[in-house]
Amino acid sequence: MKPATEAFTFPRRDLLKAGGALLIGFAIRDTVRAQSAEGVAVVAGPDQPDPNRLDTWIAIHADNTATIFIGFVELGQGSSTALLQLAAEELDLAMTQVKSIRLESHTMPNQGGTVASASVARGGPRIRLAAAEARQALLKMASQKLDTPVDRLRVSGGV
Repeated sequence: MKPATEAFTFPRRDLLKAGGALLIGFAIRDTVRAQSAEGVAVVAGPDQPDPNRLDTWIAIHADNTATIFIGFVELGQGSSTALLQLAAEELDLAMTQVKSIRLESHTMPNQGGTVASASVARGGPRIRLAAAEARQALLKMASQKLDTPVDRLRVSGGV
């Protein structure tokens, strides 16, 4: 038995042989892409819809409903529900008035992989902005039709 005052050495190779791991990390940049203003990324690919077009993200229907195009797979995290809630809130619609379509090739944005809550973190801002833009476009159309300034109009239940 070694005395307690003697230093205990354990070679790094013995640790790795026993199934351990040595991880070393460092940061080159102070921010990552997801934290930048363009952090709501869309993975561009062949035949992908234009992420700058409103109809890539949302469709407003004549029956007072909306369809949200989600470029993620639902794996039980609740992301599709959360994204619908964001859109419904911006459009002042009930949850029964919004539905989603997920992952139809060539018709919706490819928002990358679904990892933990990344689908809400990355998709949420895009969906919220699209819904807010759609709401403003609808208010502008109503303003012209009713000959009333937009700031005097109110939305209730999507109407």
